[in-house]
Amino acid sequence: MLVQTDDVDQSDNTLSRTISVLPSCQADTYEPNDTALSAKWISSAVNATVCENDQDWYTMDVTAETPLRLTFDHESGDLDLYVYAEDGSEIGTSTTASNTESVTVAQPQRIYILVRGADSSVRNAYTLSF
Repeated sequence: MLVQTDDVDQSDNTLSRTISVLPSCQADTYEPNDTALSAKWISSAVNATVCENDQDWYTMDVTAETPLRLTFDHESGDLDLYVYAEDGSEIGTSTTASNTESVTVAQPQRIYILVRGADSSVRNAYTLSF
């Protein structure tokens, strides 16, 4: 990924350009899972990565009250957690500015879990556990 930054100094009519090359973000083993329709079935903890302009969807059945926990290094990029029922209704969200996001599912049901960056430029590794 190339990142270009321009700085114009109008006092002497010069342009400075900095180009940084960031390593490409490697897709994890759960890709493609960028929509609810392509959500990956999970039955144990997930270690994965959100890349720029990416979102990760998972699905699972919960049989009792289940706390979901998303852990990551917030300084590397802010991630958010969203949980939906099978009918698409929102069960809960967690969008804090910490290293952990969590939502508890109160009833047995099939759920859909969305992990995404707080904005489209975020890339970060995470663990989703339950």
